[in-house]
Amino acid sequence: MNSGGGDDDDDNDAVDGSIYPSIHPSTHLSIHPFIESAKALSRQVRILEENEARMNENLFAIERELAQCSITTGKYSDSSRINGTPQRFLTKFLAVRLKDLLEHETVSDS
Repeated sequence: MNSGGGDDDDDNDAVDGSIYPSIHPSTHLSIHPFIESAKALSRQVRILEENEARMNENLFAIERELAQCSITTGKYSDSSRINGTPQRFLTKFLAVRLKDLLEHETVSDS
């Protein structure tokens, strides 16, 4: 019994020393789903960053090979950028194909 005429819950909070109201156990919120979501999102971000780095490396390699084609005086040049397999191409043809490939890769990245 409370002789002060106050609410029993207020007295319990004062006894506990807690300034926060007590929450019924059935209303507890778990942060576990939020942690799992954060982990999944960080994995996706890491995968996207790895893909971006790989694509940037590929673009740099195409640009480098195109620059090499423009200064090459030989009739034929070797490249694996066009078909994914090392092949010998006419240098003029290779330069045109590399320009197209570079243009396609930069447009699809945008």
